[in-house]
Amino acid sequence: MLNSDGHAKNHSLFIDPDGAQLTPLYDASSLIPFLGPSGLDEESVRQRAGARVLSMRYGASFEAGEIGGFEIGAIGRRCGVPSADLVAETAGRCLALPGIISDLADELPSHLQTDVVARFVEWMPVRADQAIEALVPHL
Repeated sequence: MLNSDGHAKNHSLFIDPDGAQLTPLYDASSLIPFLGPSGLDEESVRQRAGARVLSMRYGASFEAGEIGGFEIGAIGRRCGVPSADLVAETAGRCLALPGIISDLADELPSHLQTDVVARFVEWMPVRADQAIEALVPHL
């Protein structure tokens, strides 16, 4: 999603006697609709998305274009989750996200259906494809 505010304090756990679960996602934002003016071609969107610096490091990089299956797999290994499982789960979420964003945008009241929302809906599939391509060699 290119969430530039996705630092660790935005992720929490519910801990109870039965174990731990992730809390609901909050403070989720995306730079995708702010990659540039409307009318950008797909290659420009891909280049701008790949060059974005994130607030959390994945592996050795903060740059979105340098994050792929190896880095996601390393997170799995450190957490005791099979790398291939985490990479596959991440790819599945990347596949689903454009449809979710589009459906949510369709549900917005008309006064919130802005150019920013339209760019998010238009460019999310481009970013999702880019992320999936980075994961694919590791699936």
